[in-house]
Amino acid sequence: MSKKINFVILSDTRENLPYTFKGYNCEVKRAGLKTGDYSIEGYENEICIERKSKADLYSSLGKGRERFEREFERMSKTEYKALVIEASLSSCLMGSEYSLMQPSAVINSCVSWGIRFNVQIYFADTRQLAECLVYRIMEKFLYNKNRAFGDIRKNTTKKGGEEIKCNSICFKNQLCNK
Repeated sequence: MSKKINFVILSDTRENLPYTFKGYNCEVKRAGLKTGDYSIEGYENEICIERKSKADLYSSLGKGRERFEREFERMSKTEYKALVIEASLSSCLMGSEYSLMQPSAVINSCVSWGIRFNVQIYFADTRQLAECLVYRIMEKFLYNKNRAFGDIRKNTTKKGGEEIKCNSICFKNQLCNK
């Protein structure tokens, strides 16, 4: 018996090392997104998630600062936006071997831009946890969209006449149950 697909995750075609979401209850399609690295099919103008490794974050806030700020400006126009960093906060505070940027400048920029552009900033210790977090953010986005329509009993949402089932969040022992 095959799993019912909950929703379709769109992964930007410019994403060099995209998450596969293997084992998650979703389908993944590559698409040219206007902003962010990940979104949900049919909700591209409502949710966007930008993913950064620690080295990429340092680079984006250093040499690529103007481009990255424009990305945040574009993200600010969507209903829900998030930056998921594939590193812990404590790891980011230790600096990056590929950058001369001060760790405090990186964290201060993240906090300041998060407030200015209303972007949620998440630190995930590993790439695996970051992938899980991206999935759960999208899942909960759909769940809360459904709540806004007043039909949470079914734990489903409708998009384009199609019913989409949303599972509950579950983290256990710092690993994500799929």
